[in-house]
Amino acid sequence: MVWKVYEERNIKLEKMNIVCCTDSNYIMPCGVLLCSICENNTQGDVCFHVIINKNVSIREKESLINIVNRYKNKVTFYEIDESWVVNLPVGMAGQQSHITLATYFRLFLTEILPKDLDKVLYLDCDIIVRHSLINLWNMDIENYAIGCVPDADDGQILNYNRLRYLQRLGYFNAGVLLINLKYWRIHNVFDRFLLFIKQYPERILYHDQDIMNYVLKDEKFILPLKYNVTDGLLNEELHISWEYESELNEALKDPYILHYISYDKPWIKNCAHPFKSEFFKYRDMTQWKNTPLLNRQLTWRKRVKYVLCKVGMLPYQSTFRDDLFL
Repeated sequence: MVWKVYEERNIKLEKMNIVCCTDSNYIMPCGVLLCSICENNTQGDVCFHVIINKNVSIREKESLINIVNRYKNKVTFYEIDESWVVNLPVGMAGQQSHITLATYFRLFLTEILPKDLDKVLYLDCDIIVRHSLINLWNMDIENYAIGCVPDADDGQILNYNRLRYLQRLGYFNAGVLLINLKYWRIHNVFDRFLLFIKQYPERILYHDQDIMNYVLKDEKFILPLKYNVTDGLLNEELHISWEYESELNEALKDPYILHYISYDKPWIKNCAHPFKSEFFKYRDMTQWKNTPLLNRQLTWRKRVKYVLCKVGMLPYQSTFRDDLFL
């Protein structure tokens, strides 16, 4: 089977390697993520591997170091050569406008990280960790390229038609990945990523997530939904199979990892996310406690719609379930 769920095991954590990728635009959310991990994982050593571009300043790196040092953990920075990613498909028609080249850094992990590192937990920077990650870290993925969580659009046939593979193989969200680097090296996964980009750039809508889903379509291992609760899983209308209903309800009662996946981030004014308070819980433990919220940058069409909603000429179209709270 491609998709398989394992029982969680209460095994003592000795050392956990966590990777995240950021540029100057996401230093604050990255710092809040690191804080949330450290607050909830005090049982063992946590080693952070932060992949950055050349625009990240010394001061910005020090802000992340200070957070990690407070918990007596370690952080290493890796500056990626952006010539590697400059020709990657960003800014194509239909793609999300807020995505930058930094999202592609995770494809290069075997080229960036130490060769003796065999497994890492990759986390996007628009994430909050609410509980211990020990059981997630100790899941056995020896015979798989990655451990991953189904995307909220797992049931959308459009993804499979665009990427050209069977829907029964599933579509995952790439924001939380338990990565078997040893497997990647043995099976030339990085070279296969580059080949797909070269052969099928027109198929790529959701950037590196699309690339990974196609290349690793039958080499993945499913993780419980609670380890990557994305915005789409909170909606009234779901695009994920009814088979996940019971698991989803449990995940929403007590999500282990919250992933603020849409453009509507908690640090932007008027964010409607029902779990945005969890972000501020950890932000208020960092140097960014009193940082003003950012103004929403809207296209002229969205500005007109927003104004019409404000004056009551259009109804607000919030799709979040109204029974969510933490």
